Amino acid sequence: MDLMEVVEVMPTDSRGAELAPIRFEAELSTIDGTGLVRLPVSASEQLPSRGQVAVHGTVEGHPFETVVEPDGRRGHWVRVDRVLQQAAGVGPGDTAELTLEVAPHWPEPEVPEDLAAALAAAPARIRDVWDDITPMAGGSGSAGSRPRGTR
Repeated sequence: MDLMEVVEVMPTDSRGAELAPIRFEAELSTIDGTGLVRLPVSASEQLPSRGQVAVHGTVEGHPFETVVEPDGRRGHWVRVDRVLQQAAGVGPGDTAELTLEVAPHWPEPEVPEDLAAALAAAPARIRDVWDDITPMAGGSGSAGSRPRGTR
């Protein structure tokens, strides 16, 4: 089998796939002040991609949406910001119960008011570029882990 045959059989977009919720317990940790949870191998293996995956989830029953990131070791991690930690009553060193579900769409980034005003006043071609790149902007982690409904 050559490389082209492998590429042709690989799915190009599995973000909207219907998958069972992934439930697990994991310890919260921090790296440079950023709260995160490394997914257990068994949880990471249930995701449809070794790369970024948009998810809806809960930490101790508190809903959020984010993008699960690859950890470079064939696993994943998820950012758990301070607002979500406080809502869930957990912090670094605590073990938390998480549930993740693959989201059909990537979360959109929070747009500061001054940027939103500049985009509104910009030529249509600039707004078109913004519309094309915002799913990746949200996917790169700039959106963080936002409680649902706070866009």
